[in-house]
Amino acid sequence: MVFVTRLLRYIKRNSLIFRTLLLFFVAGSFAMFLVSGFIMGIVKQRYINEIEEKSRQFVEQSYNIAELLLEPLYNRLYQMFSSDDIIITAMYGEHIGKTDYGEIFKKLREEVKNNSLIRSAYIYNSSEDIFFYYFDGASGVVKREEMFDRAAVRMVEAPDDKSIFLPRKAVFTDKYGINAVDENWISIFFGLNRGAGTPAFIVNVDQDRFQKLIESPIFDKGQETVVIDKNGIIISNSDPAMINQNVGGGSDYVYRKILDAAPLNDYFSYREGGTDYLVVYKKSPSLGWVFIGLGNKSKLLENFNETQTIMTLLSVLFMTASLVISFFVARSTYTPLQNLMQTVHDIKHQKDIDLSMKVYDELQNEYLDLKSNVRKLESGIERFTEMKARAVAVSEIKKADWVKIADSYMDEKFSDPALSVEMIAEHIGLSPNYLRSIFKAVKGVSLSRRLTDVRINYVKKMLIETDMHVHEIAGNAGFVNTKHFYVLFKQYTGLTAEMFRKQEKQNEKNES
Repeated sequence: MVFVTRLLRYIKRNSLIFRTLLLFFVAGSFAMFLVSGFIMGIVKQRYINEIEEKSRQFVEQSYNIAELLLEPLYNRLYQMFSSDDIIITAMYGEHIGKTDYGEIFKKLREEVKNNSLIRSAYIYNSSEDIFFYYFDGASGVVKREEMFDRAAVRMVEAPDDKSIFLPRKAVFTDKYGINAVDENWISIFFGLNRGAGTPAFIVNVDQDRFQKLIESPIFDKGQETVVIDKNGIIISNSDPAMINQNVGGGSDYVYRKILDAAPLNDYFSYREGGTDYLVVYKKSPSLGWVFIGLGNKSKLLENFNETQTIMTLLSVLFMTASLVISFFVARSTYTPLQNLMQTVHDIKHQKDIDLSMKVYDELQNEYLDLKSNVRKLESGIERFTEMKARAVAVSEIKKADWVKIADSYMDEKFSDPALSVEMIAEHIGLSPNYLRSIFKAVKGVSLSRRLTDVRINYVKKMLIETDMHVHEIAGNAGFVNTKHFYVLFKQYTGLTAEMFRKQEKQNEKNES
C-alpha cells in the first residue's frame, strides 16, 4: 500500500514525463501494429500460394505414379487375357489335366510375385464351373459354390456390364482355413462377354500399398488423398472405411463439382462447417479416375500460424522496449525543463535567476545535441533505403538473365530425353526449387510446362514440314514413352498426331 502511494505521488510529480511517455508508446505501438500487419499479410499470401503450388505438384505426382503403375499393369494383364495360351486354357478349356494345373498355378504365381501391388489372382472357367486361385504362397482350384472369396463369384455372376476396376472390401478365409484376409482390394476384371457366368481373369491389387505410393510426400498433415472413378465410387482413400463408397450421387458438393467440371485439372477453395478447404484435382482419361487432394487450410497453415505467434511476441517485446526507451528519453529531455520551472518558481534573488539561466543554457545545448542526432539518423535511413533499392534492382536483373539462360538451354537441349529441371538448374548454378520459383514468377508458367511446350511445338513443326513417322519425331523431341507422348499431344491439341498432320496438310492445300 505504501509503495502504491509513493508511486502515485511520483507520477503526479512527474506528470509531464509520463504524458510524453504515453504519447511515445501509443505512437510506437500503432506504427508497429501497421508494419507487422502489412508484413504478415504479404508473408501469409506467399505461404498460401506456395501451399497451392505444392498441392498441385502432389496431385500431379500421384496421377503420374498411378498411371505408371496401373496402365502398364493393365496392358500386360489384358495381353495375357487375350493371347496367353495358359490363361486362355484356364478360362475356356474342358477336362483340364493335372499338367495344365501346374502351368496355370505357375503363371498366376509369377504374376503375383513379380509385382508388389498384386495381392492375389483368380481365373474362372465357366465350362468346368471352377476357380483357380493363388495368393500368399497358397494355390488351388475350387468349385464356384465353394469359392471362399464370394465377391469374385458375384463378379462373374453379375448379369449386367462389369467395370474394369472394382474397389472392394475383401474379408474371407481360404478353403483350408490357412489364409485369413481382411483388406481393401482393387480388383481388375477381364471377361470376354458381359453376361452372367462369363469366363474371367481377375487380379486383385492391394489398395493399402497403392495408397502409400500415391500419398503426399510433401505434407505430413492436413492433406488427404482420394481417388474416385467417373461414377463417384471411391477407389482409394487414406480412410479404409471410405473404400467403395459412392460420393458422386449429388449430395456431396465437392465431388459432384469435380465430376461435372470440364477441365481435366483445376483447383478451388470452399468452406464447410467453419473450416476452409483447398481442393486440387486431375482427371485421367486413360484410367477413368480422378485424383483429388483435399487440404484443411488451418492445418496446412500451422507452420505459418506458429511464425505469426512468434512475430506477435516479438512485437510485444519491441513495444515493451520502446516503452522503456521512451521513459529514459522523456526523462532526460524534460527533467531539465521541469527543474527549470521549479527553480523559476522558487526564485527570490538575482543569484537564483543566474542559476536558472545556466540551467536553461544546459537544456538548450541538450536540445541542439538531440536535434543533431535526429538529423544523422534520418540521413542514415535515407542511405539504407537507397542501398536496398539498388540491391533489389540488381536481383531482378539477375533473375531475368537466369530465366533467359534456362529458356536458351531448353531450346538447345530439348531433344535430350534426360533433360530435367535439375539439369537446367545445375547448368545455371542454382537450386532446382529456386529456379522453379523465379521461372514461374517471370514467365507465368512452370519450368516443366515450358519444356513440354518446346517439345510439342517441335513435334508440330516436324509433322507439318516432314513425312517422318510420328514415333521417330517424338523420339527426336525427347519423348521416351511413345504412349505417354500420344496422350500428352492429344491433351495439348485435342487431336492425335496423325489427325493433326492430316488437318494441317489439308489446310495448306486449301490455302494454296
